[in-house]
Amino acid sequence: MSVQGNDLMAQWWVQNCAGRLPFGYREVEYIKSSGEQYIDTMLVHDGTCKIEIDMKFDSFAGDRNYIGQTFSSGSSNPRFAFGISINVWYCGLGDKNITTTARTNFNRHIFKIDAPNKKFWVDGTSYNVAWTSFSFPEVMFGGLALFGRKMLDTGVLNPYANMTLYSSKHYKNGVLVRNYVPCVRIRDSKPGLYDLCGSICPLTNTPFYINTESGTDFTWGELS
Repeated sequence: MSVQGNDLMAQWWVQNCAGRLPFGYREVEYIKSSGEQYIDTMLVHDGTCKIEIDMKFDSFAGDRNYIGQTFSSGSSNPRFAFGISINVWYCGLGDKNITTTARTNFNRHIFKIDAPNKKFWVDGTSYNVAWTSFSFPEVMFGGLALFGRKMLDTGVLNPYANMTLYSSKHYKNGVLVRNYVPCVRIRDSKPGLYDLCGSICPLTNTPFYINTESGTDFTWGELS
């Protein structure tokens, strides 16, 4: 093989095989939704959970743009969600909702929800979310959603979010249980999130989580 051929082979290996993902997946910088897609983490979040998400909202879906979990009606209070609510930041935990005085924007941020300590963070600024209880419907469909807010009692998404996701970490009882990395499945250029913790997506029977909806898929951006 020529020197040029060796260089091309090395470049292909770096792009498609090297790194923290298994063979067959290529890590990318982000995946991006258009308000038609979402990923179900299959993990119901409660008062023992924390999340840390590197992302940005890209536009308004009406006047609201949420991700997470909630309920459609009744006495259940399984809220674990955040986002944009009429130009201010919103967070819902258990039986408590808050909005901030800070104005929203479409910049990249690190968002954190720390349920045990009743805190919501936007970068270095924290807000108190003084929830007192979490309660859940008897029958639930999936878990917390990324790229939208899921009604656990019906499985319906409301609303979907227009957003770009760079990473997402989820903790339960202090243990990291989801560690999502944006990637592309090489054989069919399918975008999604690979869970480095090894949980299984029921749509693929692997740790590769894909769009739950049919139709238009996520887009992505390559690592620079």
